[in-house]
Amino acid sequence: MRKQFKLQSAMEYLMTYGWAILIIAVVLGVLFQMGVFSSSSLSVRAPPGACKVLRTSAAVNLVGQCSGLLPKYVAQFDGQSSEITINNNAAFASNQVTVAVWVKNTLGSGTAYDQLILSKSTSSYASYGYSLNWGWGDDFYWRAGNAGSNVDLIKTNLARGQGWYFIVATFQPGSQSLYVNGVLSGSNTLNFNIQYDASNLYIGDNPGSYRLQGYIADVQIYNTTLDASSVSTLYQEGMGGAPVSPQYLVGWWPLNGDAKDYGGNNNGVPTAMTFITQYGK
Repeated sequence: MRKQFKLQSAMEYLMTYGWAILIIAVVLGVLFQMGVFSSSSLSVRAPPGACKVLRTSAAVNLVGQCSGLLPKYVAQFDGQSSEITINNNAAFASNQVTVAVWVKNTLGSGTAYDQLILSKSTSSYASYGYSLNWGWGDDFYWRAGNAGSNVDLIKTNLARGQGWYFIVATFQPGSQSLYVNGVLSGSNTLNFNIQYDASNLYIGDNPGSYRLQGYIADVQIYNTTLDASSVSTLYQEGMGGAPVSPQYLVGWWPLNGDAKDYGGNNNGVPTAMTFITQYGK
């Protein structure tokens, strides 16, 4: 009799509150799909401009919230018209160069379509200046220009549609390196000076073609070649990491809600850009 009473009470409870439990379960499922409970959502995020480089006549220092927190936003590129343009600056035309960038390509692995991450060149093939880009399929290139010709400094395989990558590319005459997620992916010993022209610096595009479909964050350019230890430090800091050698920094675009240069005065001009908060980091 007592068991029958307990069973009856349990059935009445479910009939009374079951609909509420069901609604809560559905809501939780929807929020989970939206990424509300992902690690990126639960992590503290730095607001735009939280960390900057302060340059004075005496010193170069980081100021603000520079503890490597996740950025609040990242830049989303649509693969059709999105780009960020930074006016030509002689500081970008160095023969000792390091380019660091977080990127997520969403076009899909194996797709036969060029996609540019960054370019200081007149074409996607870097006949002048330098560029980082996916080529056909999953081929990935660090390129530079010499005497009006494209030079493939380093080529590696980098699957698209596989989440975020941290890419660091370095160049100096006689030594070039490409790092992926803090680990050396390839190196070369070509001995020449990069040939530059007056072209601008572009993020996510080369003028009018070869645009990235995906996301970019925390672009840093130095007029020196960072060593493996510095690259590892940047990777461990994560997407919200601050520059490791601000005295050599010539441009820093966190893309945390805007295209401003928080390392100098080379603010970018965004075209058809979207800055999003749910980016799956």
